Amino acid sequence: MSRIDTDRTQNQNRKRGLNWLPSKNESRKEKYVKLKSLDDLVKIVASSPVAFFQHFEFEGKHIYFVDVMFSDGGSLIYYVKRDDRIDSKYVVFNVISGKVWFSETVTTDANLKYVPIIEIEKQNILSREVLES
Repeated sequence: MSRIDTDRTQNQNRKRGLNWLPSKNESRKEKYVKLKSLDDLVKIVASSPVAFFQHFEFEGKHIYFVDVMFSDGGSLIYYVKRDDRIDSKYVVFNVISGKVWFSETVTTDANLKYVPIIEIEKQNILSREVLES
């Protein structure tokens, strides 16, 4: 496919609202999605190859996030801010009922997806600018 054809296809995709891939001239920098609730973050992890949350505290808020990497080198970071800390090792998602809860242990129930919470001491993924927004 020639450069002209590629540019034409990207322009057509943008017109149709399919502009999730950056053009060659755009930055491949990570993108951020601030979610409204932890449940939304759990649903994303439950339906993706990402198998864990990352957690750290920032100015009294608890930040939980996942970094989804793409084959083109870009990434999409989903995160949520909470006032309270999750004091368990796992977030549990029931794939049948959609209920979310916390646990210290794992069971063998096939209907449950256990998402470990990884405690981050220091990070440079989410910038201060993003965290203050």
